[in-house]
Amino acid sequence: MKSFTIALAEEYKDSGVGVYAFSPGMMDTDMLLDVEVVSGFEDRLNSLEAVVQALSQPPEIPARRATRLASAETDGAPGWWCAA
Repeated sequence: MKSFTIALAEEYKDSGVGVYAFSPGMMDTDMLLDVEVVSGFEDRLNSLEAVVQALSQPPEIPARRATRLASAETDGAPGWWCAA
């Protein structure tokens, strides 16, 4: 994905169109946190809780990054740009 984004950004660099990739990552949403489990398979989700706690983030964080990516701040930036 990174190579494709860079190549596409390079191809359109003089067009005035910015090409960027955005991956929000794992977010704390009801879809992730309120999982219905089939009876008898509860133990399979025990490790998922640790992964969610370690890797997920509130939706506001990627939302801020997406807003920043859509702002004028990225004008003229290279095709692969990380909105930290």
